[in-house]
Amino acid sequence: MVMSRSFRVVLSFLLCLPVLAWGQQTAAPASSAQAANPAPKPADSAVPEGRIRLDVVVTDKAGKPVTDLESKDFKLLDNNSPLETVSFQAFGGTNAKPDQPTEVILLFDYVNDDFKTLTDERREVEGFLQENGGHLAQPVSIFLLRDAGLQALRPPSTDGNELAAAVGKMATSLAINTNATGANGDIEKYNESIHAISSVAAYEKKRPGRKLLLWIGPGWPLLNSPHFQVTTDTMKQFFKSIVELSTDLREARVNVYSVGIGQFHVQFAGGGGNPDSNKKPTSGGSATFVETSDDTNPLDYLSYLKEVKQFSQAKGADLSVKVLALHNGGRALGLDNGLKSQIDTCVQDATAFYTLSFDAPRAGQPNEYHDLKVQIDKPGLTAHTSTGYYNQP
Repeated sequence: MVMSRSFRVVLSFLLCLPVLAWGQQTAAPASSAQAANPAPKPADSAVPEGRIRLDVVVTDKAGKPVTDLESKDFKLLDNNSPLETVSFQAFGGTNAKPDQPTEVILLFDYVNDDFKTLTDERREVEGFLQENGGHLAQPVSIFLLRDAGLQALRPPSTDGNELAAAVGKMATSLAINTNATGANGDIEKYNESIHAISSVAAYEKKRPGRKLLLWIGPGWPLLNSPHFQVTTDTMKQFFKSIVELSTDLREARVNVYSVGIGQFHVQFAGGGGNPDSNKKPTSGGSATFVETSDDTNPLDYLSYLKEVKQFSQAKGADLSVKVLALHNGGRALGLDNGLKSQIDTCVQDATAFYTLSFDAPRAGQPNEYHDLKVQIDKPGLTAHTSTGYYNQP
């Protein structure tokens, strides 16, 4: 069954993304919103910068952010060649705080998640928001992804109690998913999810400061089963979307984090969870996992972490939330403790980070992929940032 027509319709949405407004169910037209709200100047615009800016979190062996490093501790490699940084700033520890505090965006995924898990996730998010008497260290905003589209529920606030009350009032009816089932349903979920994260990136490009986008839920289908066959034109559209979305997320200073609970459940692949099935299970580590209607291992995303340098390599799974997270400096969690602890782990990345910029070498062709590495000249430390970028002539 060829799905190329559906994919062409889906990916064309990325070219006409809406601009979000707080509290509305659907987004206002981009033209009117942009006219009324011109893009603000970055708070740190006085600092000379290169054409490409990177936000870098450095962690130790325990995964804790490391502060008080200096410019000389960093080495930037572009396609394995040393590249000079134009600017360097350190935030956190004994260093100054950024002019614009890092914002945490909590996005509830009512399209791909199930009712019971959503109920548990809301409860754990409320617990996070009510920590320390509801006094949040970072401003937090709340988004909802529904069948009807993406809704910006609450603007950034450090009042955790007010945000927790809003989360507690989220209607349980929102969990009723009206998408089709099977392969067509997976395509619809993929459509809506890619459109949503692209809309967030487009909206955040007009706002200063760094943001952590915590996508709560299992993420959208990978569309990597034999049911989904694509044409050359579809691969070209996938590649175009990979280039646009990865660039928009970096320029918007949005790091993606994949978090959630209950998304990895033990079953037998192809056997509908029936232990008496004669079919062999799909193993993921020490357990057996399946996800979505394709009966695939949810750890399959690890097979799509290789860079996509040309359209012939592009697949739908290259745009999955966990792949995006690991490619743009975030984290892919979900196999460890509860959601609240995952959020705590992610939010610690908001307080200590480094921003450096550079001028990209001259590109020989459009969408020329460049591998990026940030090395730290101290043992046991790891830098988390974009793993690459697409350069233009």
